[in-house]
Amino acid sequence: MKKMIILLLLTISYLICDAQEKVKFESTASVGTFSYFLALVMVDPGPNWRGYYLPREPGTGLLLTSTNGIRVFENFHFGVGISYANFRAISGLMIFGDIRADFSKKPFSMFLYVNPGYSHFWNQYEGGTDTGMFDFGIGVRHKIFVKSKVLFSIGLLSTQMNSYLSSKLGYTF
Repeated sequence: MKKMIILLLLTISYLICDAQEKVKFESTASVGTFSYFLALVMVDPGPNWRGYYLPREPGTGLLLTSTNGIRVFENFHFGVGISYANFRAISGLMIFGDIRADFSKKPFSMFLYVNPGYSHFWNQYEGGTDTGMFDFGIGVRHKIFVKSKVLFSIGLLSTQMNSYLSSKLGYTF
């Protein structure tokens, strides 16, 4: 029985040590822009329609984003993030999950990302508006040091009844 317990403890210790080599914590800070692309509401919404939550006129917004998560097997990143957004003097916050998959382990690689979440903007309506948000796109990353990477991505951000083209420049540490 003692041998079995010792063998079990050694196996668990090995698995924990092995998992710590493959799972690494990382944080990313990025700055980006987003521009109006397309309205998602295409039909007459009815008499209780309050109007679009953000202006439909062309304009460029600012995104400041911070994400924290884990990197698994050097190719996958899972985390959570928060963004401050400002579009034509209307500001808001976005909270989202961050899923990123690299195509390669090489120093220069492309990646895909998906960020589903929630947004709240303090706009023309009392108390602001809350809606879901979804951001997805493609990007490139370049390793500078072992843990540090520079990221650039372009994608499509859907929130507040509209779609926006987004671009981000970030740094992972």
